[in-house]
Amino acid sequence: MNTRPLLLGMAWVLSACSACSGPRPADAGADGALADRVDATVRDVVSDVRNDVATDTRLGPPWVDGSLVLPIKEYRWPADSFGVCAGRTAISPTSTFYNAEAHWFDGAVYYSITGSMGRVVPGSNVAEAFENDTNVLRGVLSISGTRLVLGAAWRHAYNEAVIIFEQPVRGAVGRTLWQRQRRVTQTEGGFWGMSATPSLIAFLWQDSMESGDWRTRVFVINSDGTGERELTPAGYNQCHTVRASGERVVFDCDGQVFLWTRGDALPARVDPTNRAQWHAFIEGDIVVWLDQRDWPTGSRESPDNPEVYMKNLRTGVVQRITRDLAPNPVAQGDPVVEGDWIAWTDLRHASSPNAGLSGDRIAIYGFHIPTQREYALVNDTECRTHTPMLLGGRLYFAGTPPTTGGGPMYDMDLPVIARDE
Repeated sequence: MNTRPLLLGMAWVLSACSACSGPRPADAGADGALADRVDATVRDVVSDVRNDVATDTRLGPPWVDGSLVLPIKEYRWPADSFGVCAGRTAISPTSTFYNAEAHWFDGAVYYSITGSMGRVVPGSNVAEAFENDTNVLRGVLSISGTRLVLGAAWRHAYNEAVIIFEQPVRGAVGRTLWQRQRRVTQTEGGFWGMSATPSLIAFLWQDSMESGDWRTRVFVINSDGTGERELTPAGYNQCHTVRASGERVVFDCDGQVFLWTRGDALPARVDPTNRAQWHAFIEGDIVVWLDQRDWPTGSRESPDNPEVYMKNLRTGVVQRITRDLAPNPVAQGDPVVEGDWIAWTDLRHASSPNAGLSGDRIAIYGFHIPTQREYALVNDTECRTHTPMLLGGRLYFAGTPPTTGGGPMYDMDLPVIARDE
């Protein structure tokens, strides 16, 4: 058996599970310490830092006294290790995204699972991880125009940085745009998400050394590293997703979705309600999110029949996309948008359709914005699909239940829909 690819796949699965839990809550107490420690061991890659080694003898991160040289490590899988779903062959034995943090650039899917960074070229049987032989680099990533941006963590010091590379190639020298020294503990802080455009970089950062508590905050900088500002609204503590498009950034904090546009003094709520909203995603003028206003017993932590909502920022129109009426509530999740399509994970065919994003039959549905029609994009009986991403005009998705920690990644063409159909 070729063990190295298997070990890499296992590392991705573990990283994906850490991403599922999200940042530590602002009010987390001692009862969550064990789970935090397990999560942080994967998230911060500090489990092999020896406690008997003096701090000043640990190798410092390369961006403190110089610039990071982009490490790229190649992993090849045998062709027979790729799964098959309803006659469709996987393009990767592992799912490369778990939290809507994937990007398409120059023929490759770049993924940003919390704790692991890399890319897959569909059809190549090759995955490339942004790591070196000692496996010291972890974090989150995004694409800023044609440039690669890393929110990088370094094992031997608690110093993390936003680093930009003019080209995402092996040996490219990155330029540090932003950096922080985290509190020295296994259970704190770091990057939890990143999204970029040619003109700006937005990211989630958590560290109680700066904030005095467990708040996860939203920051934005210009693509050259200038103009740093915090976007976290006053009175809000825990932010979970961030996504940028053009000159705009959307994010959710404490169950409300916010929008900031360059030039705005403060972010504003996209569509204020007194019910939970989360998983914000934007492309162009369209913002999508999950919303509990129609089924008010649910929350981000305990969803109960959440619906997918959309707002057109150009027209100001807010639209409910899914309509699961009593007595048949259905769990939806992971809404994303690109071009004419919105896609999401949907459990309407499961035997327990409102039991969170796990079940015996998980599908991916889409909404074609120009025709205002819903379509079943992936609805197979023999394999369960979830976590869609719309990248470069194609649909990418994972092929096993979220509870198993990832699974193969598949891709497919989107339906061609005539506007008068």
